[in-house]
Amino acid sequence: VVPNIKSADMCCRFCSLEPNCGCWDYNLKSNDCWVKTDCRTNSSTTEHRVSGKKRNDWIPTLAQMSFDDSAWDLVNTPHDMLIVQNFDKGASKDQGFLPRNVGWYRKSFYIPDEWGEQSVFWWRCEGSFHETFVYFNNQFIGVHKAGYTSFSVRLDNTSNVRYGSSGQPNVLALYVNASTGTGWWYEGGGLMRHNYIIRTNPVHIVENSAWVHSVPELSTGKSTFHVAAEICAGGNRQDEEYWNFVAEIIDDRGLQVGSGHQLVSSSALDVQLAITVEHVKLWSVQSPSLYVVKMTIFSSQQNNQVLDSVNVTTGIRSVEFNSNVGLLINEKEVKLRGFCDHSSFGVVGGAVPDRINLYRAQMLRSVGGNAWRMAHNPPIPARLEFMDALGMLAIDENRDYGGRVGQGGVTPETVSNELNDMAELVRRDRSHPSVIVWSFCNEVGCKNDSSARPWRELTK
Repeated sequence: VVPNIKSADMCCRFCSLEPNCGCWDYNLKSNDCWVKTDCRTNSSTTEHRVSGKKRNDWIPTLAQMSFDDSAWDLVNTPHDMLIVQNFDKGASKDQGFLPRNVGWYRKSFYIPDEWGEQSVFWWRCEGSFHETFVYFNNQFIGVHKAGYTSFSVRLDNTSNVRYGSSGQPNVLALYVNASTGTGWWYEGGGLMRHNYIIRTNPVHIVENSAWVHSVPELSTGKSTFHVAAEICAGGNRQDEEYWNFVAEIIDDRGLQVGSGHQLVSSSALDVQLAITVEHVKLWSVQSPSLYVVKMTIFSSQQNNQVLDSVNVTTGIRSVEFNSNVGLLINEKEVKLRGFCDHSSFGVVGGAVPDRINLYRAQMLRSVGGNAWRMAHNPPIPARLEFMDALGMLAIDENRDYGGRVGQGGVTPETVSNELNDMAELVRRDRSHPSVIVWSFCNEVGCKNDSSARPWRELTK
């Protein structure tokens, strides 16, 4: 049953928006909208019910390229579309008396002519609350159901991309359904984190596949950087091709202190390097030294042309929880003096600017804090970057919502959605030296098949 649907027409349109919907059934007496995946059996028909099949040809008016949005507000992301509403005493006090709601975003932009050849590009969103439906040039191209995890939607492989600036622009339209939530606090709604258009060569490092892990040899002062990445070969290739993958270790002075390379073929696209560096500086709460690992793909046939490059910031530290003394960082005892809070903040709501997250981290450090729990959802990436630099310890958290119904009310996420969310959280954040714990569930009980054992196995 879908909440906040007030008519049969709205029920039909919601079904058209929902990728998993096959048919819909609306009860005029109870105002219940039933969205179904199995349409082989029909519900009993009475004078109080209206039913129909999904309309795959329907594109919402606000998603159409011809729609005139000139009177709309111009906004920058991060943006909370709900905090600008009028307060309503009938709305939940847990949501600050601001109603949960839905909204639309539209972005018109030109794509350069040169992007039409040897290019792959996608829209990257660091977080959109809660359920985001993506339309590009009158085509429905994807949906993301989680409100806090980052995701990407590829654009160049759609059938009607427009290149050049002489004609009509491309239109990215987003329907964001924040009428349901996952928390009992004010969560906001809309494009609450940063957004990017990312372009690269067809041969590139797969997003979130590049990561670095380094544990120090305390007795020798050395450390081995374990570098891993996955290469996208760029489509169907008849003949085997080769590329040079190079990793450079850059210290906090900007000096290269180590490097390694691997010849990658189109038949073996995984990279695994081990680069040993002498006289390393450790990452700790007192001295958070950072290293940058620059990963670059060079063409082996075109004069070593750079095809793609990704920088990963990391630190060298060991983490151990000892049953006798507690937490050990680099084999030294550390007492956690921590805080936990939700990702929203005061009058800015769910769209927290980077400067405020830096302020929060600095204030926690100024009163002796050294740990911060990401309660209860994946954080905006900038928070972890600030913690890396300031020497704070992060408990990186995701919640279980009970498959479909959890503490925050009805959620459209399925068990499969939630497992994918946890996987993406770990893949995105695993190089951060500040992250010492992966946390999940948070009071929901962890008794159903979407949590506990599957999450632990997937995280490892």
